Amino acid sequence: MRWPENHFVVCEKFQFLYIPIEKVACSALKSWVIELAEGSGASRGIDPNAHIRAGYELQAQPPEVQSRWLQDRQLLRFAFVRNPWDRLVSAYLNKFVPWKSPAQKFADEHSKRLWWSRAIHRVSAGWLCSSGKASSEQWRETLTFRQFVAEIRQRNPRTLDLHWRPQHLFLGSQPLDFLGRFEYLVDDFHTLCRKLKVSGDLPEANKTRRDAAVLRNLADAPLSELRTLAGYPEYSWFYTPDLAAEVGKLYEQDIRQFGYQSKQPGIEVMRSRAA
Repeated sequence: MRWPENHFVVCEKFQFLYIPIEKVACSALKSWVIELAEGSGASRGIDPNAHIRAGYELQAQPPEVQSRWLQDRQLLRFAFVRNPWDRLVSAYLNKFVPWKSPAQKFADEHSKRLWWSRAIHRVSAGWLCSSGKASSEQWRETLTFRQFVAEIRQRNPRTLDLHWRPQHLFLGSQPLDFLGRFEYLVDDFHTLCRKLKVSGDLPEANKTRRDAAVLRNLADAPLSELRTLAGYPEYSWFYTPDLAAEVGKLYEQDIRQFGYQSKQPGIEVMRSRAA
């Protein structure tokens, strides 16, 4: 079984199939699944992603069980989506500022692509064509959000890291019974609970530190500068009108399919509540 179906999460006890989308409260929702299935407190002190992967994802089940669950229309199928502009900034801050493994992998892939470009074309064009190794090392300190966007726009959206891969790709061919929104997470989560006839609160996980005092555009702020901040303003402060337009093109299908829109220079979400 291939992605994305192999990462679908099934809770047979409460008859639902959850389609997780990275950077859309998926760690919190996975913790909630664990608490529902195993009891209050079961998610404390564990990695919810690893725990779900080992026991609840379709890839952990026998083939005959995988097929049955994918075809079972009694399971309530749901997912949560997020404003693409907001999600991309969240991924950048969460993975690149602390320089986690997705950031290092991203830099290494860039370095390999540079090496091949230099070997084939023998050209140099500023930061994009510097030494691959040096570029990777420099990125840890100098990469900006604008440069991050420029790099991912050169890659195949279907092979992007899951944390910034377009959201519509996560759904596969599965029809949804419920689509919640990160922008109305609390309300939509409670609506989902009512549909499932369960109770509970959604745990907080990977929450971005906020600081309303930092009210200046950060599109061109290097990582070294971002690391000195106590928190970050809301996502629109990472965009300029041209940068917002570029990201809009990258996530055009998400924006259209899930009802988001951009009004430059500010970016807003078009109100569309979950059914």
